[in-house]
Amino acid sequence: MKRRKIMKIYNITPIKLDIINNKIKQHETNVINNTQAEKYGKLPTTSQYLAFTGGYSLDLGQTIKQLDKLAQKNSSVYPPNIREWAGMILEEGNKTKETLISIHKKYFANLKECFSLDEIKAKFPEFKDVISSDNTKVSKGSFIDKFQKGELEFFDNDEDLSVQLIKLYWGEGFSLNDLKKYADGQDLYYTMTKLQIPTANRDYGHVLKFSDPEYNERLTREMTEKRLAALDKKAQMQDGEPIYIKRGPLSAEHRQKISEGLKKFYQQNPERIYDMSERQKEFYRQNPEKSEELTLVLNKAWNIFGADRIKAAMSKFMKSKGVKSFDPERNPIDMTKEQSKLLKQFWGTNEWARKSFSKNMEFAWKKVKEDMDKFYIIDITPEGFKQKFYQWAKEKNLNLDNLDFNFKIYKHKHELNSGNGAELSKYTPAFIDEYSEKVHIDQSSVMANTYMLSLINLSKDLKNLSKKSNFSQETQKTIELSRHLIKELLFEEGEGLLRKVRTFDAPEIQDIYKSILALFFKLDNAEKFISIFKKNLDTAYEIVEKRQGKPIMIDKEMVEGVLK
Repeated sequence: MKRRKIMKIYNITPIKLDIINNKIKQHETNVINNTQAEKYGKLPTTSQYLAFTGGYSLDLGQTIKQLDKLAQKNSSVYPPNIREWAGMILEEGNKTKETLISIHKKYFANLKECFSLDEIKAKFPEFKDVISSDNTKVSKGSFIDKFQKGELEFFDNDEDLSVQLIKLYWGEGFSLNDLKKYADGQDLYYTMTKLQIPTANRDYGHVLKFSDPEYNERLTREMTEKRLAALDKKAQMQDGEPIYIKRGPLSAEHRQKISEGLKKFYQQNPERIYDMSERQKEFYRQNPEKSEELTLVLNKAWNIFGADRIKAAMSKFMKSKGVKSFDPERNPIDMTKEQSKLLKQFWGTNEWARKSFSKNMEFAWKKVKEDMDKFYIIDITPEGFKQKFYQWAKEKNLNLDNLDFNFKIYKHKHELNSGNGAELSKYTPAFIDEYSEKVHIDQSSVMANTYMLSLINLSKDLKNLSKKSNFSQETQKTIELSRHLIKELLFEEGEGLLRKVRTFDAPEIQDIYKSILALFFKLDNAEKFISIFKKNLDTAYEIVEKRQGKPIMIDKEMVEGVLK
């Protein structure tokens, strides 16, 4: 058989990881000043205040003029950045007729997207000293005490009270005096002081309120929505929901809290996982990452600790009810009401199965959590190449000590993947060009041939390994798929051993290598195969290097390792 040449391939950058990435969040608080709370008296009516102010509160220019006069005597009249925002709008002519309240709400608009104190502090440094209501010691019967006990109709004790007060007071611009009637009649200034939430200057607060003609309507609407949410929560609890799932968009914190609550409930009541309410099903549909986690848990729970006995009993039960085929491992959100009803009957009449499966679920949740947090350290660059690169960097007086070619790749949480690829890409092209000129051998071609040769040899190694090792069915399928892809992607169509090696450009061959490597990340024994990939890559580089730019020959044994 004639030997085949691997074509030279140019312009490859060996440290990008786009394909793998595509396949695959308290400051210490300060001690509060021992200041006494001002007495909040009853505010004047709108007509009274407008008569007093001459109506300037509805005219931004006049509002700022009056507040500036007050600021000459008291520099703390304005909250941080509000004066600057107003100034810019006035300089542009205030074409949209903004008022103080509209500017105020726009500045604090992002508070609506914050569902934790840490999020607020990250976006608004002015709240850096605020403390959580969860970490506050309070006296019996106080507002915070009632909140912690869930006794307040308009406040959700699933969300930090500090967060809710900041949103209402600063985000919406509602006065403490007006919020009092929704706070069980208690003076909120003490609570604000206790939680170290800053309060606005009294003059600023008065003007802010009366710059909003729709203030009363907004306040009523906002608190009505909070009350309806509280009633919805109560109704869910009465309907037997194990955890409250609020309507509307959920923060990452909310989603995680709901997920953890459901996990705990399902561990203790495994039969209920197949009797999900529509609210629970909708939660999982809208949060596919949580649905995926649930599927992983169920799959693991059904494949450990004698689950076969439960499956057999369940299958017999289902057949007795006229259900010929039933897959207990399917995600509960996809089950029909009839199937859920039958499963509820099964668990009710087979206590031994319920107790056994409860242990399975507890174990499965633990293992899946470990699995969800798992990551791999990936290196797709030959050691020989790296040695030459770092020597070149040293000669150039480039300090790259804090940069390496490794990538942290998470098994499930792909958004956490990280590496120095982008930073290293600033230097590798220059190295390749300079080193190629120095040794008169194109290093892009060397790297390209390295990836090609490593994949060809890898296919043979995987073939032999699958024969000798007792791998799981999933591992065997992954090996078969990877070998199939190597064959179909690297070789042209044809019969038997006569198929020719394809021609690739630089990015293509590297992407193929990375994509095939990524297939193994899902396996429990992924580290083993990652090591095999790296070993073949390093060896292939050494072989290609020794050829000093000469084409690599593919012999009959190598071809058979891929095509047979």
